[in-house]
Amino acid sequence: MVRRCLAVAAVVAMAVTASSATRAQDRLTDEDFAKQMFGANTPPQGKLHACFVRRFDAAYLAQHPLQKMSAMTLLVSAEKDPEEQMLNYRFRVGMTVTDRPGDFTSGGDCSHARLEPNPDETAQLGCGVECDGGGISVELSKDARFTLVRFETLRGLPKLNSEEQGVEIESDANEAALRLERASLEECRSLIIDEDEQSDMPPS
Repeated sequence: MVRRCLAVAAVVAMAVTASSATRAQDRLTDEDFAKQMFGANTPPQGKLHACFVRRFDAAYLAQHPLQKMSAMTLLVSAEKDPEEQMLNYRFRVGMTVTDRPGDFTSGGDCSHARLEPNPDETAQLGCGVECDGGGISVELSKDARFTLVRFETLRGLPKLNSEEQGVEIESDANEAALRLERASLEECRSLIIDEDEQSDMPPS
């Protein structure tokens, strides 16, 4: 009986060690991703922001007739959890569409950064839209100059008039991932609803 308990204790200890090692690796991946996403001199506290933009010209839209989105702005934000000592990520997206006037927004929480099994071993964020509005994945390029955004469906709500009907955009069948280029934070400032957070955002 004692031997059996010792054996069980050994298995539990190995599981705890593996779990601790996994958490340490996750934290390292998260920190490396943050340095790429927000800059090498990322402060340990406070909110962090990164902005990416894509505008589709008439020639592109003519070649992709199924695409409803004519412009997309992505704001990635993060703040360190004092207990886990890892960053909690959120995102907001601004969109204009080809068949509706006005601007639409979407957003929600993201997972911690994780390595995906792809040739470049790039880190990605998986993000869910609030109220079952779909989700996106955000993959940062190795040089951190652009992101690849993938989604199946993405729901956007009117930015100014909440009584209007929202839009639900399906991924473009002709492009598996949308490339958004890094832009100044000023281009994403309108996506921040909280005035205090806007004032805390550093200048571009």
